[in-house]
Amino acid sequence: MNKNEPILFIDSVSINKEGRENQETYDSRNPCAKKNVKHRIIDLSAMLIYQIKVYCEIKTRNRSYMGYVKEVTNQSIILEQNKEVEEIKIFDIESINILKI
Repeated sequence: MNKNEPILFIDSVSINKEGRENQETYDSRNPCAKKNVKHRIIDLSAMLIYQIKVYCEIKTRNRSYMGYVKEVTNQSIILEQNKEVEEIKIFDIESINILKI
């Protein structure tokens, strides 16, 4: 390997530029956020089965919600915040942070 070649090539632009065969390419545009959301939804479902109250923060594209999870369905999460019930579509969720169990 030549000393002037980078060890790691980071592709952060929207074009598809291939590195050389001895370079690994990583995309820095947060591709695993939805994967983490899917795992958190599975965690929330499991905690609800065992009747564990979960206080969490759910961020969507437009808004941030904080409250207790009441129900998880295939399409949405039902969240109770300040005595009001909110239905948040799973498709719109960008991140889920469990704050208190």
